[in-house]
Amino acid sequence: MLSLAREWKVLETAPRIKLRKEKERTAIFTAERERAFLDVPPQPLKDVFLIVQDSGMRPDEVIRMRRDNVLWDKNLIFVPDGKTDNAKRHVPLSDRVRSLLRVRAQETKSEWVFPSKRSVKGHISYFPVAKQFSETRKDAGLPDDIVLYSARHSSATDMLDKTGNIVLVGKMLGHQSVTTTQRYLHPELKDIAELVNERNSDNAKQNFGTVYGTVRD
Repeated sequence: MLSLAREWKVLETAPRIKLRKEKERTAIFTAERERAFLDVPPQPLKDVFLIVQDSGMRPDEVIRMRRDNVLWDKNLIFVPDGKTDNAKRHVPLSDRVRSLLRVRAQETKSEWVFPSKRSVKGHISYFPVAKQFSETRKDAGLPDDIVLYSARHSSATDMLDKTGNIVLVGKMLGHQSVTTTQRYLHPELKDIAELVNERNSDNAKQNFGTVYGTVRD
């Protein structure tokens, strides 16, 4: 905008603005954190969280879900649009998400999965859900760096761990590049040591012996 203003001679010079460095999210929901969190959340937060955690959808994509976006026979959820050009995609429909969506479908005839009579758009907004999350996080005793979006990072990390396919994970997340997807992956470093030990064991077998003996703590 500033460059355009200079081009139109509204400004003589465009000021240089130093952007703040983006703080990357690194916290994820471990199995223990998920269990602690799911003991206390109210609705609609609980269902929104589960969908993000299992599908990798963005929270705002979840709250804008329509009932006809759920492809029951294909175990998929269709995301028609979103933040990027690649946001239009299909994501997995897990058994527990299928169950909660069935219940919601029985409770209302609205076209929205998360309807709201107060909203002009017809569906709930993000801010009340975010407020519920902050309160629930405190009640569950979770650290402050855990946010609702952390569930999306958890989904990406777990799917890469299970599939080993970063391109597939990127498609699930709706990313345009693998570089973006890499920022969502937070593998446990403790597992790396186990992989190194497995590699060394395989190499030792091929070399008909070991260089060092087993060291006991």
